[in-house]
Amino acid sequence: MEHDWGEVTVWEPPARLVYLWYLRRDRADATEVEIRFVARGAAATRIEIEHRGWERLGKAAEEWRDRNRAGWQTLLPHYRAVIEKLALIEKEDSG
Repeated sequence: MEHDWGEVTVWEPPARLVYLWYLRRDRADATEVEIRFVARGAAATRIEIEHRGWERLGKAAEEWRDRNRAGWQTLLPHYRAVIEKLALIEKEDSG
């Protein structure tokens, strides 16, 4: 079974991505996720993630926010592992 999870609203590579997030919810109840990639010199990037709009969910907001926080905590280590692997490959290729 296929589900719509969200909708990209802003795509500004390489600096910014914004999307509506409404997994298993009506689009009208969507929260908004903004991810910013901020250069920190030639070899580093800071990733800033802001997930907002919880008030649209009314009484369910706290539960959904907590579930999403747990989701981010499990997802971010995977991002970090990929970034570290790519950095290692790049280092090996240049050295």
